[in-house]
Amino acid sequence: MNKTLILALTIAFSSFASANETSSVDLTTSVEGLKTVAVETSFEAYDVDQDGLISLDEALTNEALSVAFTTLDIDQDGDLSEDEFSNFSE
Repeated sequence: MNKTLILALTIAFSSFASANETSSVDLTTSVEGLKTVAVETSFEAYDVDQDGLISLDEALTNEALSVAFTTLDIDQDGDLSEDEFSNFSE
């Protein structure tokens, strides 16, 4: 597991846990919420210029992401949207 993903999951879990401290949430909801936060946090880490997209240059910081980039870029516009990126994280 790469360092960025570990950091994203750590941040996501901390954020999710503190947001749900006082409420009772079923396990399915917790896992889906954690996954959503992890994808968002990881996406933000790769989106260096914060334009809401991950370019190939930004993806080059992660070997697995750069190799999968063309496959993930469903609309072939040269950038990954958060939705396209979420397929990488599954």
